[in-house]
Amino acid sequence: MAKYFVFIDNFSIILPIITIIGIIIGFFYFKKINSAKRILLYLLIASLGTEILSYISARLFGSNLIFLNTYAIIELTLIYSFLRTNTFSLRNFFDIGYLILLSFNIFELINIDYQNFDMFQAYSRSINSIFLLIAAIVIIIDKLNKDAFDPSNKIYYALPFFLVVNALLYLPMNILINFKDIRVYIVWFANTLNISIFFSFIIYQIWKYGRVQKM
Repeated sequence: MAKYFVFIDNFSIILPIITIIGIIIGFFYFKKINSAKRILLYLLIASLGTEILSYISARLFGSNLIFLNTYAIIELTLIYSFLRTNTFSLRNFFDIGYLILLSFNIFELINIDYQNFDMFQAYSRSINSIFLLIAAIVIIIDKLNKDAFDPSNKIYYALPFFLVVNALLYLPMNILINFKDIRVYIVWFANTLNISIFFSFIIYQIWKYGRVQKM
């Protein structure tokens, strides 16, 4: 069993490595990529920054749970901003939904006791993912109906899958966060793998778009 713990611990290093590579590529092509791709680059930067601050906080204060909620707000805002670069049906309706959800995220951020591990319950990440998933599906259907869907833009394949897994993983994470057995490691491994795959798609799209524009 110990070898699985070691493997999953070592695997967690993959995500920051992928993120750093993506940020370097993003800065190299920054002037060539459009606003939508830049928003995705900001997501990579936010992820790495949160990872670093989370590590420092855990070392200094013994808790980094606050960064789960902080990143949830950043992720919600940036992914919705990315989706909003598209013109789609019910956009005003989704704007109102975003503001309501943002308020809930802020409320949860302020009111959770981050020092009480036994009582830690945060649902914003799962709810955010469901909201973003619905918005993404509406946009994809809208594009298909208008014959404007670009099959070469792999983000629209990866994003719904990422959000579904995100929503499912963060529900048990609330329950398992206090455990120290293999269940926590499996959920954490799946989460790291999910984010790594999604970020790889982002990096590929930034590289592909920037390379085409540069040529």
